Amino acid sequence: MTSSDFRPLDFRGLLFEKVEFYAPHKSGNGTRISNVAYRLSKNEAINFFIETCILKTTSGVIKNDDKYYMDFELDPNNKLYDFYMRCDEKTINAIRLNSISWFNKTIDAETAEAVYRSPIRLVRGCKHPVLRVRIPTHRGRILTEMFDNRREQIDINDVSPGDETVAILEFVGLRFQEKQVFAEWELSKLKVLKATARMRIPEGYTFTDVNNPIESDNQVPTDDAPEKPIQDLQHTDDIDTFISKLEETQCDTTDNTTEAITNTVDTTTNEDIAENISEDITPSSTIVEDDNIEVEYNSGDEDLLIDDFMVEYEDDDYDIGDVDGLTSLEGDFVEEETEETQETSETEELEKLRRRIAELEGNLSVSS
Repeated sequence: MTSSDFRPLDFRGLLFEKVEFYAPHKSGNGTRISNVAYRLSKNEAINFFIETCILKTTSGVIKNDDKYYMDFELDPNNKLYDFYMRCDEKTINAIRLNSISWFNKTIDAETAEAVYRSPIRLVRGCKHPVLRVRIPTHRGRILTEMFDNRREQIDINDVSPGDETVAILEFVGLRFQEKQVFAEWELSKLKVLKATARMRIPEGYTFTDVNNPIESDNQVPTDDAPEKPIQDLQHTDDIDTFISKLEETQCDTTDNTTEAITNTVDTTTNEDIAENISEDITPSSTIVEDDNIEVEYNSGDEDLLIDDFMVEYEDDDYDIGDVDGLTSLEGDFVEEETEETQETSETEELEKLRRRIAELEGNLSVSS
């Protein structure tokens, strides 16, 4: 049966002669219970469900150990109150009529009324009688469905004392405990006539991913991050072209990068290197012309230096009278030093270019 096929009974027009009680049997909790049904026809009997009128709950949900209950206020002037009074009369009469089969002895009407416990009771502090119904559970889980006036499902925490409600109740049957017989009514469904503010989870991906965070696209690389491979400059045909391509990819820092590269490239010529070497040896140096003879000279003593050479080395192969001889000797020395220095300088410049390219590529990865 679907929800659209289910129709509770109308308590206002029930015929109590169609209410039937069956022989008691043992229930799951060890007590005996006599189920009840409503006879629609000779061949069809249905469970006893009714839909109430608007009732105010005086208690909300009551929990007693592992059992749940709810109390509803019943105005004696309400037709639902009259229905329960008639239902109690039908139950007491059934206990009397079935006393032999149920209790193995005959019970009169007075005794039957004494052992019967009605779901209607008087509660201190309440103006009207109270109808107590049981909330069914299974392994601690409440089975009753509850809704608000927007037909949205709610839970027991949304039901408060004083709320107006409409309930679908089931007359489960009579439960026998020692010398008492209880009419057992269960709350099958409940509608609370108010709108409840419910926190709803938004649509889409809402996981926090605490254990596996998503890396940001703009995450700044750390020292532990693997470096991107740098192109081998030995296999680069045109270093200037390679640097230019790197500069073009940095739209925001093109001018600064060009200036940095320009400042990095050293334009020192061979003549500048020779001049620097000459200056280094001019202030105070020692020229070794022989294993045993050293000639020291200072700046400004060029003439004295030439005279000393003429005196000390007039038997050597040098043309003592030719000042250009010393200049030529000095020139050979400077040229040899210049070639070695130039090779060193080119190696240093190449290392500078490599470091600069690495910095450029690092900036590219951060800016992207």
